[in-house]
Amino acid sequence: MGSPHGQAGNKSHCLAVPPHRADVHAIEKKQGLEPVFREKTGLVLDPYFSGTKLKWIFEQNPHLRTRAIRGGELAFGTIDSWLIYNLTGQAAHVTDYTNASRTLLFNLQKLDWDDELLRILEIPRQVLPEVRPSNDVYGYTPALGRIPAGIAVAGAAGGINRQPCLDRRVFNRVPLRPLSERGGFYFNEHRF
Repeated sequence: MGSPHGQAGNKSHCLAVPPHRADVHAIEKKQGLEPVFREKTGLVLDPYFSGTKLKWIFEQNPHLRTRAIRGGELAFGTIDSWLIYNLTGQAAHVTDYTNASRTLLFNLQKLDWDDELLRILEIPRQVLPEVRPSNDVYGYTPALGRIPAGIAVAGAAGGINRQPCLDRRVFNRVPLRPLSERGGFYFNEHRF
C-alpha cells in the first residue's frame, strides 16, 4: 500500500469528529438499514462508531472523498492505526480485528471490511487500514528520538477490557466471571 500521507509530506494528523445523530437517523429512516448493520457487525447504527463519522466528514468535504479514492493521499483508522503508523515510521497502515470491529464497517463473519456497508456509507475501501490479527507484528521502529530502531511494534487490542481474554495462557487457565451482563468487564480472582 502506498504511503497515506500524500501531499502533506511525512506528516500525519489525528482528527476527532463529534457524533451527528441526525445524520444516522436519516440513513436509517431512508433505507431501513439497522438490521443489515447489526447482522454484519453486531453493532447498532449509531454516530458513536467511526464509520458514520467518516461518512459525515466526506459529506462535509466532498474533495476529501475524491482524494481518498485516488489512494495514497488519505488514510483512515482508529487511534491504534495512527500509533502503529507513526511507530513504524509511517510504513504500516494497519489495525487489528478488535479495533476494526468497532468501526461499523467490519464484517465479523468474514473478518474483513464489508463492501456492502462501505457502499451504503459511501466510504472508499482504499482509505481503510489493512486488518490483521491482534497478536501480529505490524512492523519495526526506525530510530525515533529516544526510541531505538528495530523494536517490534506488535499486539493491538481494542480496549483494556479485551486484552486479558486475548492472552490464551490466561484465558485457558484462569476462571473469569462477568461483572456486567451488558459490558465486557471481567473480574479475575487470581493474582499472578
